[in-house]
Amino acid sequence: MAQNIVLALVIIVSLWAHLWLYLWIRFKMDEGAVLRCLVDSPSQLSSEAIAELAKMKHDRVVKVCQKSKEICQDGELYFSK
Repeated sequence: MAQNIVLALVIIVSLWAHLWLYLWIRFKMDEGAVLRCLVDSPSQLSSEAIAELAKMKHDRVVKVCQKSKEICQDGELYFSK
């Protein structure tokens, strides 16, 4: 019985770790795409324009921009070229 509990815990932790890693990698890839659009653009872009250039959904662009410390600081757009 104790082995089953340990096995179940190991499986749950392993699945959680894989999910977290998948979401982190996906975020970093999306963040890189948004940053590339911002750096390559000669002027400021709207979130709709970034979504179109990066071929991402507008909602995802907004979430990435809000969550990224490289793109947004204290609600203000910030990135270094």
